Amino acid sequence: MPARGKSGKHANVYEHIFQGIVSGKYPVRGKLPTEHELSDMFGVSRPTVSKALRMLEKKGMIDRRPGSGTYVRQTNSARGRKLGLLVSRLNLTPEDYSKYVTLYSMVISKMARSANKENYILLMNDLPYGDESEVTTHALDICRQLVDLQVKGVFFMPLEVSPENRHINVEIAHTLKKYDIAVTLMDRDIYDKPKRSEFDLVSIDNETAGFVAAEHLLSLGCRKIDFVAGHIDVSSVSGRIAGYKEALLSYGITPQESRIHHFSILPFLVQDEPIEMETVRDLLKSLDTEAIVCSNDRMAATIIKYAKVFGVNVPEDLRVVSFDDEPFVESLPVPLTTMRQPPDIIGSETVRTMISRIENPGMPARTVLISPELIVRGSCGAKL
Repeated sequence: MPARGKSGKHANVYEHIFQGIVSGKYPVRGKLPTEHELSDMFGVSRPTVSKALRMLEKKGMIDRRPGSGTYVRQTNSARGRKLGLLVSRLNLTPEDYSKYVTLYSMVISKMARSANKENYILLMNDLPYGDESEVTTHALDICRQLVDLQVKGVFFMPLEVSPENRHINVEIAHTLKKYDIAVTLMDRDIYDKPKRSEFDLVSIDNETAGFVAAEHLLSLGCRKIDFVAGHIDVSSVSGRIAGYKEALLSYGITPQESRIHHFSILPFLVQDEPIEMETVRDLLKSLDTEAIVCSNDRMAATIIKYAKVFGVNVPEDLRVVSFDDEPFVESLPVPLTTMRQPPDIIGSETVRTMISRIENPGMPARTVLISPELIVRGSCGAKL
């Protein structure tokens, strides 16, 4: 899927080369790949690569020598203050940036730019898809690497793991704290409510998002509204479910646990097939369901896809709303009504929270809640 707009392509190339210099992938006095090679690597035009290289040259990171090539310079910026990133299931390589743009790739791109403005370097890490054992082992390895790199702080999105493995999130956060590394949590806490950790948290207001999404359907006349989430429950989704229930109560409807469903769905960029196919079919063909609130856009994309397979028309037979506003939602067979998470605001607020924590380590833990925005498209049936 194409990226939104063109302005971010050179920035993505810049950020990945910058990261390569900082991490040592491109050593001091070493030669960078040619513009032609970089163009192929990132799937962008040579003028886009050239623009990124000019930015790096202006920053003093590289020397461009006509007839010889481009070389990494020794610079204080390359040895500057470092921040780490540990985000679960991002799974984006440099090549992926030319093919897919996701909500969190946009958030992280903004974080990198915001950190750079504060003279910090954001070291990116990728947790590949795999079973829980592989993901947790890899996450612990990255945690140890970040400690060895003596980063000043780590942005940590707790892993989506089953209850028996949630101690891994606590272990990672407290390992970083042990080495006086500031931690800013993204999207969710390491504990389920009502317990609150001692670490700063930046997230959208998930309860408000859940309330607004469900209330929108209620305002359209829907009363039989189900909520569909992934198999693994995390605190951000729990907040959305709580908001959904509050909206029902505000209309005098008693929430029913039988209307809250948990399906196993593989990551969207890998495969969007539901595992419990028969359960999905039964829900979609049920005459007792007028609308579905999906926990995220990947889930909603699957619901819309299989509604068509099973002869259920969205939004005529079934209305669907969701959360995130991933770039792909406008290109679905039925454009998706969703609660937008604003990536630029999330990215800048996350970095601002981290810098404040580094400068004021004794402050009480803060929760920064960012307001979501309802984006009305075709799937909710508002225009029927």
